[in-house]
Amino acid sequence: MPTDPKDTVLPLTHASILVEVAGEVRRFRVYSAVLLPPSQRRVRVRFEGPKGSVTLELPLVTFWQLTEVFHDRSVRTDE
Repeated sequence: MPTDPKDTVLPLTHASILVEVAGEVRRFRVYSAVLLPPSQRRVRVRFEGPKGSVTLELPLVTFWQLTEVFHDRSVRTDE
């Protein structure tokens, strides 16, 4: 993990977060994703926008598995 907090910020364009609670869906724009310092067992990613932020907190292994799936799906070619 980088030690400089600026190295952990990913600017986002045309990105939104959708949150559904009790059947009500809320959408808000986000402008950056910030990889927060990890705990011993969890990875935290905060998405920041003009109306606030949302933090996704996942167990380390689940985070690794999720990033692997994202990577595999993004590099897969249609045959």
